[in-house]
Amino acid sequence: MIGLRAFVPQTDIHNEIQRTFRRDAQLDANNIQVSTDGGSVRLAGRVHSWFERAEASRAAWTVKCVTNVDNRMTVA
Repeated sequence: MIGLRAFVPQTDIHNEIQRTFRRDAQLDANNIQVSTDGGSVRLAGRVHSWFERAEASRAAWTVKCVTNVDNRMTVA
């Protein structure tokens, strides 16, 4: 059996997540750090509310080729 996977550079995923955060008025993109490993994304930093934390996860999931989101952000 042969499996095919699309290769998407990690920098493309990272940059697209950052653009998605900047477009979302509910998020303070400057306080969210994004790291990627393949399709796996880790979010870190401080946000102002539980809603903002959940919104960041939702926004990250909307990016093409994201297969996992590990949300480690804290609410201040």
